[in-house]
Parts: sequence; structure tokens; C-alpha cells
Amino acid sequence: MSDEDSTLTFLTEDLPEFTVGEPYDQIIYVEGGLAPYSFAIESGEFPDGIQFDSNGVVAGTPTEDSGDTTVFITATDGIGANVTQAFDCEVVKAKHQEDEEPEDN
Repeated sequence: MSDEDSTLTFLTEDLPEFTVGEPYDQIIYVEGGLAPYSFAIESGEFPDGIQFDSNGVVAGTPTEDSGDTTVFITATDGIGANVTQAFDCEVVKAKHQEDEEPEDN
């Protein structure tokens, strides 16, 4: 394996926004290193209602607009090499929730 092939890097650069009340299902991908890969939260938290597993799956249904956050994810390959990346988590209200807000007259 060349040095270029052995470098563990994230393919997923960012996550789509989280919409309150709508199902969410994304996978974080890496390349390089030596499979298998595992993922862990280094710091930060996903929005309420969202789970993250060691396979890099981010899934669930956001339960409230808990504000935007940043989560640092560490990917580790089969020989222990690791890399960490920050993911900004933007939470938005569902379109129908925005429509229900009173308008200023």
C-alpha cells in the first residue's frame, strides 16, 4: 500500500441540515487506511432525536429546534490510524411549522 493509499481521510465533508419532525438518514464515509472503519463522537452532540453509531450512520428524527451545533467525529481504521473532522449541524423548523407562525401586519 502506498503512502497515498494509507492516509485516512473523510469523504463526507458536511451533513445536510436537520429538519424538525422529518426523518434523517446519512452515512459518513472515509477512504484510505485499512478497513474496517469505526466512528465515534470526539466531542459535541447531535440534535435531540438523532443517533450516531460506530458504522458512521447518522439517523433519527430531530424532535426540536435545539439550535445549531458542531460535532467532532473521529474515524479509526483497522490498524488504529485515526482522523477527526468537525461537522456543523444546522437545525431548521419544518416548512409547515414556519407557515404556522403569525405574520407581522
